[in-house]
Amino acid sequence: MIDRKILRASAMLIGTIIGAGIFGIPYAFSKIGFWAGVGYLIVLGTVVLMLNLSHGEVVLSTHGRHQLSGYAEKYLGKKGKVLALLSMFFGFYGALTAYIIKVGEFLRTLTSTGSSFGWSLIFFGVMAFLVLLGVKLISRFQLVLGFLLIIVLVLICGMGLSWFNPSNLSHFDPSFFFMPYGVILFALGGASIIPEMGGIFKREERGKLKKAIIFGTVIPITLYCIFALVIVGITGLNTSDDAIGGLVNLHPFMTYLGAFLGTLTMSSTFLSLGTILKDLYHYDFHFPPFLAWAAACFIPLLLFISGVTEFITLIMMAGSLMGGFEGIVIIYSHRKAQIAGDKKPEFSIRIPTSIEYILIVVFALGVVYEIVSFLQKV
Repeated sequence: MIDRKILRASAMLIGTIIGAGIFGIPYAFSKIGFWAGVGYLIVLGTVVLMLNLSHGEVVLSTHGRHQLSGYAEKYLGKKGKVLALLSMFFGFYGALTAYIIKVGEFLRTLTSTGSSFGWSLIFFGVMAFLVLLGVKLISRFQLVLGFLLIIVLVLICGMGLSWFNPSNLSHFDPSFFFMPYGVILFALGGASIIPEMGGIFKREERGKLKKAIIFGTVIPITLYCIFALVIVGITGLNTSDDAIGGLVNLHPFMTYLGAFLGTLTMSSTFLSLGTILKDLYHYDFHFPPFLAWAAACFIPLLLFISGVTEFITLIMMAGSLMGGFEGIVIIYSHRKAQIAGDKKPEFSIRIPTSIEYILIVVFALGVVYEIVSFLQKV
């Protein structure tokens, strides 16, 4: 039987990883081709698992509680901290804004009343209040959300089988080769919750963090594959950018299930990312608790109110920038912590130096590509 604390810690990582990104994956897969998308997901999923385990080792090697920027400053200096902050700000605020946008639309679909804008504000108010309450409540809430998420995914997959068309999986278009990169990195982002996961375990139990990280990373990858298989198999090239819109013409209940799934996943991830940002401001910047909470939660609201509404563009950019900066910081921090850590960690992993350098180059190129693409659109 799985240890309850491992289950709770895994639920925190799963809840952080599975958010708005799950709805962008079928769209990206439908563009490049399903099987090419699966290959992309497996490769990047393996990379992210290595990064998550590396960050877990850094957490266990270091005294005190920090966020990514705190570990980066300790092991890489001020430049490392700046890089980590860029990762968190681009990724987290982009993600939280995307959740506010989409959940408003999903709640409008579920209730058939009010406006998407109004529901977005209600969603924000509830989530911000829960972030204010703290991490212990959130880890338990996410455990419940995790089970509901799996149930709803199973229902969607089961109901969708009658519309499944295997020929929809045979499409391949190399002109969209770079499209899944940012979407998948966004969908797999979750390393920054690992310090909070470590806080669930007592000092003598922290070796269990490794198993929690593995479960918490592999389960979302598996669910993403299944979800993309069903959605692309049903809607093919007509897959919408949020995966749900393409189901409207099949069965009304499918649309409601999809909207409910979206609300669940984005609620869970909003709680995780909001908590991480609150802790960043409190522990690393020494903001008072209330001010740390306000800085974490209200900037996405301001972005939303100011008119940021492009969902797929937002998650592609956030994924490329966050994933790139975060990956580089974790690799360098991990190398330094293995040499100059405060204490011996409860587990350790080894990544060949050649692989580390290849990943650094790939992450850096991904950041440059996304910035150039954005500037070309402006």
